[in-house]
Amino acid sequence: MALSAVPAINVVALCGSLRKASFNRGLIRSAIQIGEESIKGMKIEYVDISALPFINTDLEVGGTYPPVVEAFRQKILAADCFLFASPEYNYSVTPPLKNAIDWASRPPNVWAGKSAAIVSAGGGFGGGRAQYHLRQIGVFIDLHFINKPEFFLAAFQPPQKFDSDGNLLDAQAKENLKAVLLSLLSFTSKLNGKRQASQALPSGFNAVEEQPARLPDAAIAGVSDTTHVRGHGVAEGDHGNASITDTSKLTLPPPSADQNASVKKKPPAKG
Repeated sequence: MALSAVPAINVVALCGSLRKASFNRGLIRSAIQIGEESIKGMKIEYVDISALPFINTDLEVGGTYPPVVEAFRQKILAADCFLFASPEYNYSVTPPLKNAIDWASRPPNVWAGKSAAIVSAGGGFGGGRAQYHLRQIGVFIDLHFINKPEFFLAAFQPPQKFDSDGNLLDAQAKENLKAVLLSLLSFTSKLNGKRQASQALPSGFNAVEEQPARLPDAAIAGVSDTTHVRGHGVAEGDHGNASITDTSKLTLPPPSADQNASVKKKPPAKG
């Protein structure tokens, strides 16, 4: 009996630069080529964000979005993970990329619970500050970024990194880019596996630990009141329950004689 083929991981690639010969757009083209030639189980699709209008909730009519926005949101919804090519503008992400992120985060947030990777090219730090800001944005929209390897490309340092059309030339950079893609593939596969496992677990279970998320009994012994809070479920970006002790009701034991003896009064300060 033939085994069924494992479906490919669908990656949506977004570029924060709209320039025709953008180095960061060149990184995406190279990533697509690497994926097609040497990485099985991954399909990368570049999605253009240049046609998206500036975010404006006045454009949301009767709970619907403009057609170009809805088409973009559907692309994000259908993706398994994302590859961001993010240049750095004034220590941050670019306006077009932030605009795209904001549109797709409108209710319902279609980024939530998915994995992502970031690459960047530019001067100085190679876009690193924009990457760290993008990671910060990802916390709120519930994106799970791979941590390693990081990819910052100093585009203007020798040897030549790109041609005049923005195509990536540097062989080492291509190897580093491939390592990012392999890490994204591995992390997304694990995250998808945990998501599937979580669907079979009873409500209130943590999909990663496969047990109720709670503090050890010793941490809440003798306390009658607990505060019910909601904590992030790693697998789906959903929320699982956890009981956290109200520390205002904890009674600490009195200090021992040895502890009292170790406390000395400080001499008065001199003016």
